[in-house]
Amino acid sequence: MLVGSGLRLAEQWWVKPLETTGPGAAPGRTSGTSFSGILGPAPPVYDPGGPVLLADRVTDDVDLTVMEREAAALGAVLAVVPTKPAAEREQQLHQRSWTVASQWYVGRLETSLSR
Repeated sequence: MLVGSGLRLAEQWWVKPLETTGPGAAPGRTSGTSFSGILGPAPPVYDPGGPVLLADRVTDDVDLTVMEREAAALGAVLAVVPTKPAAEREQQLHQRSWTVASQWYVGRLETSLSR
């Protein structure tokens, strides 16, 4: 529907629930092996029951198993990885049971009023 309205998919946010394994880190900027991001609470409407790691910088060769383990050790109950559509990482995310929670579109919306 959105693509048919003149918009294009720009990014998808893949998520994976985690079992925490550590006491947790202080909220804020954090990093691990091949990733960095922001650890903090989700908006209340999305509250997954604890801190969320939004990994906004992830190398192409990231080992998702390692990232999941390190995020859980930071106290994250959910990991989020923003990814461009058709990125090579999509197959890895799918294989590791990540799911798309949000899709972000860009472009000029074409409506019957703008024609």
